[in-house]
Amino acid sequence: NVHKSLKGLDGFVVKGKRDRMYIELEDHADINEITYRLSKIFGIKSISPVLKIEKTIEAMREAAIKFAQTFENDSTFKIDVKRADKNYPMDTYELQRELGGAVLKHFDNISVNVKRPDHEIRVEVRLDAIYMYEEVVAGAGGLPVGTGGKTLLMLSGGIDSPVAGMEVMRRGVTIEAIHFHSPPFTSDQAKEKVIELTRILA
Repeated sequence: NVHKSLKGLDGFVVKGKRDRMYIELEDHADINEITYRLSKIFGIKSISPVLKIEKTIEAMREAAIKFAQTFENDSTFKIDVKRADKNYPMDTYELQRELGGAVLKHFDNISVNVKRPDHEIRVEVRLDAIYMYEEVVAGAGGLPVGTGGKTLLMLSGGIDSPVAGMEVMRRGVTIEAIHFHSPPFTSDQAKEKVIELTRILA
């Protein structure tokens, strides 16, 4: 589904892991278009442009400061750390204090707010590397298309059938659409509307 949706674009490599899918981008890749297309795929909860860095505290400090350079004056932030690599020498709270302290030491126009921050720097400590990001783009959610079997959808040209089709696809079902074009009782305009609905569902 991902490769099909990204057809026509280049400058990226898709790598799947157990609980994540990573797309490594080259400098010329269109990150906005890639993010937009991914957000329309069922089975994807969210998309985040991330910075992959070495598993050293120095690299993490430098990256956190880089993220904070974009924060507005008098804005607030928090550091949220998730540690999949439980063998990493620093625990979650130590990392949060260390990175938050590095940002505060570098900028005197921002402050910490752990409950309602304007910005949240998210840090994932994984086995292969550290992944740091702020932006979280909502995906379509649901189940991956194709995991729930197949069904036939009758597209009448009204609003009910395409909405039903979207909800079924959200549950992982692959749909085939059928429409009964019956001139002179149905117009060519109605047929074109169904064709457009099919493009949207695809």
